[in-house]
Amino acid sequence: MIAHKSNSLRLIGLGLALAFGSNADAKDLCDGNSYRCTNLKSCSINQKIQPCAYGSGGAANSAIIFEHGSFDIEWQDEEFAVITYGENGEHKSNAELFYNKKNSIWLLDNGVVIKFPSSEITHLQ
Repeated sequence: MIAHKSNSLRLIGLGLALAFGSNADAKDLCDGNSYRCTNLKSCSINQKIQPCAYGSGGAANSAIIFEHGSFDIEWQDEEFAVITYGENGEHKSNAELFYNKKNSIWLLDNGVVIKFPSSEITHLQ
């Protein structure tokens, strides 16, 4: 089962996104909160590798936090979600989740592909 995030995590993620630079070193996008957030080094958006964090909290929401913003996930079931992103949350897309041995891969209806190493997320295991 995949855990989920609270609305406060969204605000934290957006605030952190503005504070960090753009190199691919490990970042603390969780702002020191490792209870329901895990920093990851090898995430990607449309095959561009960059650090991210996966944050969870509630029963129906989670977030993938990048240094430039977050993808807020509203779970519909274990394989489908509505993802909102953009500077002001102006982009919204249905998404399907796929897994392989190491990664979770979100395929958004609008063609965006988000990949992160879910095997490294300790609070989901």
